[in-house]
Amino acid sequence: MQLVGWVAGSLSVMHNVPQIFHVYRRKSAADVSCWALVVRVGSLILYVIYGVLIDDLPITVTSGCILLLTLVLCGQKWYYI
Repeated sequence: MQLVGWVAGSLSVMHNVPQIFHVYRRKSAADVSCWALVVRVGSLILYVIYGVLIDDLPITVTSGCILLLTLVLCGQKWYYI
């Protein structure tokens, strides 16, 4: 059952990678919504907490990785203003 969690989480992690490369190549994050990033970071923090509370490693690890990638995107949004 955890295999499904790892696969789903891994696909979710890969979801942000093209956006990060796109912003880096264009040197612009004008099309990235600040509010969407804020909501995404908040939800991911809660998912990490939830994963820890229920002792679910796939949720905890993949949500943590997605959180890091989202924070990279936030940094790009700030840097390329």
